[in-house]
Amino acid sequence: MTTTPADSTLSARFEPESVDLTEIAQTTLTVTTVAASPPTAHTFAVRGTDAAGKANALCLALIERKTGGLQVVTNVQPAKKPTKNLEIILDASGSMKLRLGKSTRWATALDVFSQVVAKLPDDFNVGLRVYGHRYPSKSPQTCTDTQLMLRPASLDRSRILSAIRSVKPRGETPLVYSVLQTTADLKPLGGGTVIVITDGEESCGGNPQTAAQQLKDSGVDVTLDIVGFTLTGQKVQQQLTQFAEATGGRYYSAQNGEALARALLVAAVEKFPYVVRDAAGVQVAKGQAGAPMVELPPGDYKVVVRAGDQELSAPVTVKAGGDTIVRVSLKEDRFVIER
Repeated sequence: MTTTPADSTLSARFEPESVDLTEIAQTTLTVTTVAASPPTAHTFAVRGTDAAGKANALCLALIERKTGGLQVVTNVQPAKKPTKNLEIILDASGSMKLRLGKSTRWATALDVFSQVVAKLPDDFNVGLRVYGHRYPSKSPQTCTDTQLMLRPASLDRSRILSAIRSVKPRGETPLVYSVLQTTADLKPLGGGTVIVITDGEESCGGNPQTAAQQLKDSGVDVTLDIVGFTLTGQKVQQQLTQFAEATGGRYYSAQNGEALARALLVAAVEKFPYVVRDAAGVQVAKGQAGAPMVELPPGDYKVVVRAGDQELSAPVTVKAGGDTIVRVSLKEDRFVIER
């Protein structure tokens, strides 16, 4: 692509100079002026040639920018494109019977699970798998004790909640073995996201590194997110983080019910919707983190972001010709806004 400004006080360049438009691609046009102030208006003709040798042109208008840019971004979301196919794996090993405050880990997890299922989008396909609930730790079957209770299908909240309420924690933690079964579960739908909720490390000899490669070799596109519930050991958290990230997913730490709900919602829905309000409280823009920058008149605004069950807000000032970036980050088990 080339561009030749008619005005000798302007220079322009593309980076990179050529792109393959048969795929999603981006090139940046930089215009430099030697004038003391921006020009009032210019038109650029951008010319290129397609694979068949046919010439094409695109006209761009260059005018003084009197607005400012505002964008909400996040580094929390997985690298892979979000999917509406979801399989949740719940740890029902014996340790889930341990006390957590005035309740137990299992009772807390069930309460949070109910809240999250109620908030899942109606157009999701959701499946449920449980491990460690049928055989005691000393049983020879305990390390293959995983059960697909509901195949991934159109979201049926009542069936999901009814199925999980019949489960009682009992045995070991065949986490890796259970995850490997999900390729068959999700294959009819073309893949999807798997969320594992666990309070302990793999206890049946499964190798997360080998399992991650097996998932890739299966030909089924599976992204694994793992929520460590009350997990504190650095080594096990590092192993689970590496396991999830090897599939394009993430590891979330949750030390209590509130943090568990937050992590589950973000892992499942993978969205951070936001609104922008002006000084009078009037909504002037909305979107989702990662969406293109919005242009706003110079002034003071308030950005409000929904992160799971958290509502985050921050004041921002937009200046003419400038760009403001608001970032949603995960600090320990809470989301924060950074600028």
